[in-house]
Amino acid sequence: MTVQIIALSAAIAYAMSFILSKRGMRYSTPITITFVSLLMQTLVLFTIVFFFTGIPETTPFVYSLFIIAGVLQMVVRQLTYIGIEKIGAARSGPIRASVPLWSAAVAILFLGESITLPIALGTIMVVGGILLISWRSEEHVKDFRPWYVIAPLLAAILGGVIYPLRRYALQFSDDPIYFGAIVGIVGLLCTGIFLASPTTKDKLVWHRPSVGYFIAGGSLESLGLLLVLYALSFGPVVMVTPLTATLPLWVVIGSKLFLRDVEQITTRTVIGAVLVVCGTIAITLAKF
Repeated sequence: MTVQIIALSAAIAYAMSFILSKRGMRYSTPITITFVSLLMQTLVLFTIVFFFTGIPETTPFVYSLFIIAGVLQMVVRQLTYIGIEKIGAARSGPIRASVPLWSAAVAILFLGESITLPIALGTIMVVGGILLISWRSEEHVKDFRPWYVIAPLLAAILGGVIYPLRRYALQFSDDPIYFGAIVGIVGLLCTGIFLASPTTKDKLVWHRPSVGYFIAGGSLESLGLLLVLYALSFGPVVMVTPLTATLPLWVVIGSKLFLRDVEQITTRTVIGAVLVVCGTIAITLAKF
């Protein structure tokens, strides 16, 4: 039962990081929370590496995989937070959590895996849930634009690429905490390069209430990652992953409790989140 509790705690930690990020972005920008979250990930995970696990021996090839994952991670974080800012945590969260669908699609299209009935049914549920969440969003989102939905969807698709890449890299270096630390610092450097570019209009906006929310959100995101890694070290993937896939439900519940004055939760959003969760779990279980 302990493993199940840890996995559920990870989902709740991730959900709370989404909600705190939405709170903070009332006074700041997505690029600021991207910078802070990657900074927190780097500090937390490197602290664990230096004081507890140590630096493992890793080949240049594995480092190259880590660097690619880090570059993609920065893009995924930015798109995720843009989605939270534009359409809210309750709508963006379930769309962002559809990663297993795109991961399965990558495996089927490029790795020759076969599509099964559970994957097909899960795909229908996830797509149906996304359509319900995004359908007529202009009624509830101020100054709505169609690309607001594309941002978290693209983050999920890129996440579907990162997951197989991460699994492949860890076959050569089975040290996920060090991997996460390297990904964090590479993403942080990429964010700095992006901000320093003369064509970049985005700026870091330091507002005292926002910084507090962002630090708390980034810390919870790092905690969620550590809890997932800890759960996977003691329990099977087939048990842990479906429990962490309940993230959209916790985002909706948390938004209802803590974001009442910021975003509106509709019946379609709740049903869509449930469909995404059920479809994600079906796809995940079908792969084992």
